[in-house]
Amino acid sequence: MIKPNETLINIGTTREIILWGDFKGHTGTKVNNQVVGPYGETRINDNGERLIDLCESHNLRITNGYFKHKMIHKYT
Repeated sequence: MIKPNETLINIGTTREIILWGDFKGHTGTKVNNQVVGPYGETRINDNGERLIDLCESHNLRITNGYFKHKMIHKYT
């Protein structure tokens, strides 16, 4: 099984990367942060912390927290 970290390293920084999936990660909100935006949901869980760590190590952003949504649209 190929690990996500290995795949991201092989891709490098010369291309745009979109990670798409249901990671079951709650990433919280952070102001003036390069990974997590200020408009996400307020809680954070273990999967969210791992996703943030992965994104930080590869200079990626979790963009759903960068845009303001109605509360009903933040959860599924």
